[in-house]
Formats: sequence, C-alpha cells, structure tokens
Amino acid sequence: MIKLKKTYPFRVHISALMISMLLISCIGLSIFIYDANIKMVEDHTKKLLNYIISRVTSEVEHTIDTPMTVTSIISRQQTASSLGYAQTFEQRMKSLPFFTEILSNTNEFLSIYAGYSTGEFFQIKKYISDMNIPHVIPDLKWIVRSIDRQDQKKHQMNILYLNKDLEVIYTEKKPSNYDPRKRDWYKQAETDSSVHRSDTLMFDSDKQLGIIVSRQTKPVQGHNKPNSVIATSIY
Repeated sequence: MIKLKKTYPFRVHISALMISMLLISCIGLSIFIYDANIKMVEDHTKKLLNYIISRVTSEVEHTIDTPMTVTSIISRQQTASSLGYAQTFEQRMKSLPFFTEILSNTNEFLSIYAGYSTGEFFQIKKYISDMNIPHVIPDLKWIVRSIDRQDQKKHQMNILYLNKDLEVIYTEKKPSNYDPRKRDWYKQAETDSSVHRSDTLMFDSDKQLGIIVSRQTKPVQGHNKPNSVIATSIY
C-alpha cells in the first residue's frame, strides 16, 4: 500500500508565512523602539548631567567670589600691624577681632591665615562641630594655630582655643614640621601677584573638604620675594 504524504491547504501556508512575517516585524520594531528609548534616555541623562555640572560650577564660582575679594584686600594691607607684615605673635593676635568678624559673617569661610617667608605661620579658624578636637572644650568658638620660628631650635605649633569673646580657654603645644613655604597654596601665590585658588582638597588639620584661595603680599622694599602669602580656606 502506498502511504500518501500529508499536505496542507495553500491558505495554511499563506497564514504561516504572514504570522512569521508579523513576528519578525514585531521583533524588529521592538528592537528599534528599545534602541530609540536607550538613546533617548542617554541623551536626556547627558543633558541633565551637563545642567547639574553647570549649576554646581556656577554655585562654586559664586561661593569663591567673596573669599577671593577678601583675600585680595587683606594681602594689600601694608601697615606694620596688618597680618601680612606683623612680625610677632602678639602683633598678629591684634588682628583677631577683625578676622573673626569676617568669619562670623560669611558661612563659606573656614579660616584666614598667613604663611611667612621665614617659615612662620598664623591661622584663625572657626570651630565647627564635626572637627576632630582632642579635648572637650566648653564654649569653644575659635582656634588659633601659630608657628614661631624665631627660635630655630624649636619646631612646635602653639594652639589656642578661644570662646566667643576671644578669651583663651585652653592652650596646647605640639611638635610640628609644618612649613607653609612648602605648601602648594604658598608656592603658587609666590610666583605672581594674582589671586590663586586650589582644586578641592582635604585639609590636613581637621579632614574637612574645601578650597584654598591665596595671594602674596607686596615685597618689602629691597626684597624680590613677598614677605608673606595670605590665604583663606572655604568649605
């Protein structure tokens, strides 16, 4: 007996072909839509990122304007009692009321300081709660850090802790090899008379992230190098 091969009507073949073409079209369309959506999401994300970067850059520039102006003004003061030219710790301490007033009225400021061509250093810094302070000091408002190298045998930092009335409530001395002349903020400002600013960095003393703005003072008559560099740190 001859076994006949089973056949399907022509309409079944046409239907199968149409269904196959429809499936292929749907798959192709899905891939196209997926790719288009991915590109659209990528474009939107890129635009959003550029917008955020632009806003952040604008905010940073606005934040830095005041420190740059203040740093420039302080560095141009040329009296014997001004921070850039004061030669003793006592003379530098006389600047505290002026600088604490500045720090109090500007939220972005963390500290104002000077590095001297002798390697000496003087800083007034506002106290913020997340600073790493070795002792619990009630009523702490300001911190003064000073290095006096008139006695070259001593390499130590004097630290004064003050209350809001600028009264010393605690003092300590620490061995220190800190030399402002070796710091980038000093070396950059020493090269010319323009105002310089650092990249974002972490401050060594209290592990705060911020930016340093610095400018050299005018050289004393008869000297080529500046007497000191004035700097402000912002966070």
